[in-house]
Amino acid sequence: MRKSFLFMGVRTSKTRLKLLLVLALLPMLFSVSINSPFMLAEAANEKLPNAALPRTSWVVSASSSASEEETPDKAIDGNSATRWSTGTLQSPGQYFQIDFGESRAFDRIIADSGSAPEADDYPRGYEVYVSEDGMEWGSPVASGTGSGSITTITFAVQTARYVRIVQTGSDSVRWWSIHEIDVYEPANTTPGWRQITSPGPVARALHTAVFDANRRQAIIFGGVQAGFQPLGDLWSFSLNSETWQPIFVNGDQPRPLWASAAISDQPRDRMVLFFGFDQYVTERGSPEVWALSYETRQWSRLASGPTGRFDAAVATDGTRAWIHGGFTQFPLTPDNTLGDLWEFDLAANSWQQLPNNGAAPPPTTNANLAYYQDALYLVGGHNATMITPGTWRYDLASRQWEQLSPQGAPAVWSHHARAVDDSCGTLLLMGGDNDDLLDVPYLEALQMNSNPRYVRLPGEIPDVSRHHSAAAFDPSTRQLIVFGGWRGERQYLGDTWLYTLGSCPTSTPTLMFYDDFQDGNADGWAQDQGTWQVSQPEGESKEYRSASMVDNISTAGTANWTNYSVQGYVNMTGEDGGVALLGRLQDASHYYQVELRKDVSGTGTKKWYIWKNDGEQWTELAGGSFNFAPNTYYLLRLDMSGSTLTAQISTDYGGSFQTLGSGTDSRYTSGKIGVRSWDNFTRFDTIRVESR
Repeated sequence: MRKSFLFMGVRTSKTRLKLLLVLALLPMLFSVSINSPFMLAEAANEKLPNAALPRTSWVVSASSSASEEETPDKAIDGNSATRWSTGTLQSPGQYFQIDFGESRAFDRIIADSGSAPEADDYPRGYEVYVSEDGMEWGSPVASGTGSGSITTITFAVQTARYVRIVQTGSDSVRWWSIHEIDVYEPANTTPGWRQITSPGPVARALHTAVFDANRRQAIIFGGVQAGFQPLGDLWSFSLNSETWQPIFVNGDQPRPLWASAAISDQPRDRMVLFFGFDQYVTERGSPEVWALSYETRQWSRLASGPTGRFDAAVATDGTRAWIHGGFTQFPLTPDNTLGDLWEFDLAANSWQQLPNNGAAPPPTTNANLAYYQDALYLVGGHNATMITPGTWRYDLASRQWEQLSPQGAPAVWSHHARAVDDSCGTLLLMGGDNDDLLDVPYLEALQMNSNPRYVRLPGEIPDVSRHHSAAAFDPSTRQLIVFGGWRGERQYLGDTWLYTLGSCPTSTPTLMFYDDFQDGNADGWAQDQGTWQVSQPEGESKEYRSASMVDNISTAGTANWTNYSVQGYVNMTGEDGGVALLGRLQDASHYYQVELRKDVSGTGTKKWYIWKNDGEQWTELAGGSFNFAPNTYYLLRLDMSGSTLTAQISTDYGGSFQTLGSGTDSRYTSGKIGVRSWDNFTRFDTIRVESR
């Protein structure tokens, strides 16, 4: 709720703005070396903790072997220097078979063909079969082609004693080899967050993250650390071992950059890095494009095209990449804010600008871009002065923009960590804020289809609120990796979280109503009792407030809302009187209410209550102690599901909610929402209603 100022694409207070400007200029006052050599730390072929099936009882066999030194058992001896090999050129019908000794459940196979020169001995095509008796194999449970030294094969959970990988491709030069092979038991598929405790990179924000599916590793680059010091380092997070390793490289490399954009170009086995703010040299957005080879761990320059920029949005379909918007330089003005759309051919290494035909989004930065079914989807962002809420679709065939009206809306519109779940057609949005430092802990998804909608993903939400973080998504295990970012006003984070996604998200909960009063009016609100106004106290954002000490009630919404939650920020100017959110409201004297006030018995104890007002009497449904303070914002929530009513409160801007208690009543099954205060000048902000 504090007044904030833009600094390097994000917001801060006036006092911190002066400090950050000094810190940001310090590196420019000294001679800085940016050409220090880096060398790669080779990562071991680690295994998933408690996930790889034990190999001690396995019996392995194959269609052929090159020699007595390259027999099938060499693929499970724990020695990456030994291997099994066909001894002949790859051809259809060759196979490698495992007998577990008993029936086991599994859903993934990872085969390593080794390092150069054997790295190219991966299968040119494969099918996976399972059997209980080693005789009846049925239809393949998976098929595909290898593309690098690590072949990861995922499929629906199977329970069998035998598994056989059959070669379906051919090669005129290469044999088929396996240095090590593992089969994995099904991963935990219960949706939810889990923190990784192993040490990792220095805390940072404004960095990039991509996922290398062949090696099951997330890679982050750059960003800024404490003091707004730019970084140019690389780190990999192995999902096999759940550990971080620094990546050191030799030769040419990008300068330290922040607010870059990046994709994983899996067909060419590389990460592609676009643009970023070059704080040390040019003091503006860099036009450079770089590629990092996953195999050689070397950087190489790619073709430049668009104007240099930072805070741009990026998307890819595996053959092309698209860039939209961003800032070019400071000061952050409308003239330095971009709204152009560019396409980069990853194979041809060439750029072309696409036309902004149709209902194009405004120039924007820190937006989210995703590709799905020959279209691009753009979500939110902000320009130099305000957020740009909205969802747009760009049809790549007709090259036309259209603004969508999806069901629901995300909790906030900018500074998310984003990733794409191609199998579900969803754009994943984690955290973020409204360019106001009030970050949220939610993981939400835009379903990109003919009926687009925003949904919040299930699972207990720990204290993971943040903005300017980065995320990468592993499609094989459906895990989202989130690292770093800022919390609030520049608290640098260096923590790592994993979120396991379940099945594709459903349509609930859906945002039904939202008003943060930043448009300066209270359209849609009825003043049932008392006096209400939208005001903006000095140094703070606009808010809705009761303007008298009498019983004030203002209502919104529709009478057919049934199961939903209503939440909003509340701030009492004194300890007397009370503040409340109303739900399932019939009229100004029939509703449910969650409130903060002193004990009704007159003891002076500060409490919370859930009440039913039936027009003739008040009935207490639940209550308890809560030591609220005047002139303090609390995020209060009333959840109504069936006959159960639950009160929750957050004291950290929605970072985490405390359940105060619940009660039951069945009189009101549907109704509007409302805000209420009495004997107090109360301030309300960001009223939000979601279906349950």
